[in-house]
Order: sequence, then structure tokens, then C-alpha cells
Amino acid sequence: PTVENMSSWLGYRAGLSVDTIVRIELDSPGTSVQLPVLGTALTAADLGQARMLLKGADVMGREMSGEEFICILHPYVEYDLMADNSAGGWIDGKKYTTPDDIINGEIGKTAGCRCLESTNVGTSGTAPNVLYSTYVVGANAIGAVNLSGRGPSKVVDPRKQAFKTNVIMGKPQMADPEGKIGAAVSYRFVFVAKLLDTNVYRFYTIPADASLV
Repeated sequence: PTVENMSSWLGYRAGLSVDTIVRIELDSPGTSVQLPVLGTALTAADLGQARMLLKGADVMGREMSGEEFICILHPYVEYDLMADNSAGGWIDGKKYTTPDDIINGEIGKTAGCRCLESTNVGTSGTAPNVLYSTYVVGANAIGAVNLSGRGPSKVVDPRKQAFKTNVIMGKPQMADPEGKIGAAVSYRFVFVAKLLDTNVYRFYTIPADASLV
């Protein structure tokens, strides 16, 4: 199903574009929001430190609950975090007592942070000493706005949905008199992300080396 596959892959690229716009905005403050790892690799203590610093600055957690914060991390450093066997360490999302409460894309939680996996994170350094950014984010850290009424489609569950793309089935026309072009697939939206508070940043970035690579 060529057209269906084209639409699916283009929808993925559209979602990645939105994700990258948000990530670049989170990376924009540079070192002013960075916390060095406490040891040689990312552990629950690093997330706990970021969470407590945010709470100490009166930054609330997810959905203004004041408790749980969001953590976005690369699979390479996720490996080190999951290997942390300290007390109160990693809790796999599949073992939640209330699995219905899991966030789309959530893999587990530790140190009061609910962790989501993404390969689209900021990096620094060069191989083999690449540092992968882990983001610990509180409420109202960043805003996302659809401009000109042409924002991207809303995706509730990325495992079952993709960004909406335009599919135009081919037919005879001036540019293609014999209708040889079977279909065209496209997307267009106008979108911007912006940090909401640059006096007290409502997130921290933790650049960490990965023992896996």
C-alpha cells in the first residue's frame, strides 16, 4: 500500500518536526540550566537533585500537582538509570499499580520523575565522549502555540495515531493529462514553542555520558 505507507512516514516526519522545535527551545538557555551528573553515569540521584531544586524554586510538577515531574531521556542513558539499584530506584511502567494512569510513551519512574524515552535529545561533545541531554521538566516550563489557525493535528496516542497528512489521489489534469501520477502526500502547519519564564527556569538539563556506547 504505497500511498498509505507514504502518508504514515510523512506523518512521522511531521511529528518529529514538532518535537524538534520544542527540543531546540529547551536547549536554548545552554549551560544556565545544566546540572552535571553526581557520579560517572545518570542515576536516580541526578533526577532527584533536579526535582528538589525545582521544588525549592516553587516550580510545581506535572499538571500542577506539585509532586511528579516529567523526565525525557535518551535510551542510552536510560540503560544506566535502569541499572541503578539504589533504594527507591527504577520502577518499570509495566509494574505500576495503576497502569491506566500511565502517560503515553512512559517507560517508568524514579525519584519522583515519570520518564519518557526519546532519541530526539540535545547532544554535546564528540564520539566516543558524547553527552546526551536528559530533561527534568516542571509545570509551565514551555508553551506551544499553533499560528495562523494552521497547527498540527492533535495526537492522543502516538502508538496508534500519526500527524494528519494530506492525501491527493491522482487524476487526469493539465500537469498530468493521462493521470500517470497516482497520488501526492503532503503536510503543512505553523507552530512555535517558547519558554514561559526565563527568570526562574522551570526545568533542568542533565548532560550525561552513556556507558552503553
